[in-house]
Amino acid sequence: MKERLQRKEIPEAPLFVETRYTDGSVVNIIQMSPVKEDGSPDTDRKPEFRGETMANIGLPQPINITFRIPEAETLEQARNVYGKHLDIAAQEQLKLIQMQLMEMQKAKQQQIVVPGQMPQGMPPGMMSPIAQKKG
Repeated sequence: MKERLQRKEIPEAPLFVETRYTDGSVVNIIQMSPVKEDGSPDTDRKPEFRGETMANIGLPQPINITFRIPEAETLEQARNVYGKHLDIAAQEQLKLIQMQLMEMQKAKQQQIVVPGQMPQGMPPGMMSPIAQKKG
């Protein structure tokens, strides 16, 4: 049986048109220009800027980091403070990952070990050195 995707309704507002600026390597600045329902520019709202990059923050693989650049009103301003906001976002992402790892370790430590069962993650047939000495 095929599962159906759950669809979310598209909110009526706010809508934006995205314009991407890149250095062709890692820096991406996204200008979010407000538009009305008919797609015409919404001059009552200011554009927003966001940054996006693949960052290596000490993990085996780089991760995608997206962040707001709240004080920028122009592309030039967004470019000038991009690094500052990237550093803040990367630090927040690293803290979140560290918290998740600590929670996983805590959950693993709280698992009940039943005699005769191998700990989770240990391949069948593997015995600890202590169990090997007893036999």
